[in-house]
Amino acid sequence: MTDRIAVLPAVSLEAAPNPLNAEFIEIRAQGKPTGDKSGADKTAPPKEVTPQVDVGDKTFNQVLSIKPTEVGEGFRDAQAAAKAFMTVADKGQALEKGAPAFEAAIAKSDSEYIGAIAKYSPDYMAKRYSVSEAQTKMVMSMQGFEATVGKLPDDKKETVGHLIALAQDDNVSPAMRAGLRKELDKYPGVLKAFDAADASIKTVETATQAMEKAAQPLMQAAYEQAATRYIYAHAMELGGQGGRAVIMKQEGKSKVDDAANEYLDKPKPPSHIQEA
Repeated sequence: MTDRIAVLPAVSLEAAPNPLNAEFIEIRAQGKPTGDKSGADKTAPPKEVTPQVDVGDKTFNQVLSIKPTEVGEGFRDAQAAAKAFMTVADKGQALEKGAPAFEAAIAKSDSEYIGAIAKYSPDYMAKRYSVSEAQTKMVMSMQGFEATVGKLPDDKKETVGHLIALAQDDNVSPAMRAGLRKELDKYPGVLKAFDAADASIKTVETATQAMEKAAQPLMQAAYEQAATRYIYAHAMELGGQGGRAVIMKQEGKSKVDDAANEYLDKPKPPSHIQEA
């Protein structure tokens, strides 16, 4: 009948903002905005980062510019490994010498992700269940609304459709919306069914927002799994190990992809509800 009473709220990578503001994390939300509501121009080129410590490499300067309070221990360990790596002139030797530290940082970030699952997953799953439950009620309310409108004569259905579209227009004044609702109330059961469907959609939206918020610490931990690998990969590139760097970056990307599939996909109502 209308766009609003037709679709479920979407869940995207934007729902889990990644505070690791460094260009080297190429997979960050697939290049999309990451929850920043500052109104900054997202199409503008990224500003140069002023490093706290200049180690002679732009990417590692960015890594070291990230505040330790914004990241976990694994990322902090990777920062320390990157800083130590840059103190050795021969990058091939630096890579060999620093490998254990980079690998330990990755292992720590993996451990922190497991810890995040143990700590935050129960709350996330509860919020996810609430979304599924709200979606089921929403679909049933929408079906009830459609059934109510379906009982009207064909010419009245079109009129009701126009009235509802106008009632949902954000540009309509409160007085006009009240008048539209008064007109809808002339059709048996339509206004009540519409209000029920509209309220159920808002409930899904609220539940989805709560689920997205619950997913944030889980996705943050996954981003840091990827970040520690990207830091190591950059050291590999500097050390002349480009092939290994590609594999390490792919491994990091897979960590975010797996977490996104687990925590950012959209729950759906049971199939028998959707098909009813």
